[in-house]
Amino acid sequence: MKPKLLYVGHPALGENLVSTPSMDYLSRTYDIVLLLMSGLVPVFEKYPFFSRIIECNEYKPTKEKMIGNFRLPEEVEKAITELLPPGSKYTAEHDHYLQFTEGYPLFSKYEKLRKVTHFKHYTVMVDILISFGMPKEDIDIFGGKFDSNIRTFYKKNKQFSKTIVIYQGSEERTRRLSRDTIVSITEKVKVNFPHLDIVVLNYGGIRKKISNIKCIMLPKRGQGTGKSLQSIINLFKTHPLLMISPDSGLAHLAMAYNIPQIWLKSRIKYKERVHKDMQHLCTKFKHSKPNCDKACRGNQVDIRYNHRQYLTCCKNGNVPCLNYDESNLNALIEVIRQKIQVA
Repeated sequence: MKPKLLYVGHPALGENLVSTPSMDYLSRTYDIVLLLMSGLVPVFEKYPFFSRIIECNEYKPTKEKMIGNFRLPEEVEKAITELLPPGSKYTAEHDHYLQFTEGYPLFSKYEKLRKVTHFKHYTVMVDILISFGMPKEDIDIFGGKFDSNIRTFYKKNKQFSKTIVIYQGSEERTRRLSRDTIVSITEKVKVNFPHLDIVVLNYGGIRKKISNIKCIMLPKRGQGTGKSLQSIINLFKTHPLLMISPDSGLAHLAMAYNIPQIWLKSRIKYKERVHKDMQHLCTKFKHSKPNCDKACRGNQVDIRYNHRQYLTCCKNGNVPCLNYDESNLNALIEVIRQKIQVA
């Protein structure tokens, strides 16, 4: 019988998706119980890596619930203690999700596994593989045979549906289209490709501005029951012709479903986000003349803050590199046209 391991997932979809290679590897040694935000369960419930998933609506400490004083909901604590005997191990996808367990009576029963952290390349959790004894050279991004690609389990659809998906992007505003921009893109696509269906994934305020467009409303991170995400999974299973999106968890999920992408480039380094085996699906689209003071590499921050989400270029509004004028929109339409012809 395998020893039990509690894997504390991340509140963000993308972070968990790119962790699936390490989850796969750990499942060969451990019987994994996954602690996961309720709204993300539809994506992971059919993965074979976990014997159980414990749903939780909140486990991220906030300023009001300081690390050390944070408590999981009573029913979640009960589920953990019932499923994991004392002496079991636990780990988390990011360091700061282990910190809240320090001095926490529930976790004093368990042994903390060596931390799971991101390697520089976003597409694989290399550190955990190495810490469990896998030589670096065995991993595929270094020339080895261990597949570090996102794991998915679905039946591949060989035929495309006549659908274009347009996604507003991450909640992080450096990777998110403004409401006006996503409306402009949608209107352009609607006019130029009237024979195709359009589905917009957004956070609200779009439906009233564009008629005859299907919209799937997205809840904020850590909220929702998973209903919206299940609708998106059902959409991806129909194999849309194309998805247009900045870097985001849903963009990675779409690639895992083998859906062609137009990657709207912002501050994100493409090769650090997209696995080499997925790059054939993606066509990058870059703003021709963004109104930026400096080329952004994700570290040009306002000195008053210590977080990259407060980039100087978007401190008072949306990032210029995702704010398209008419010439950029016309160029995007041509890229879409070429992408559709290839598909």
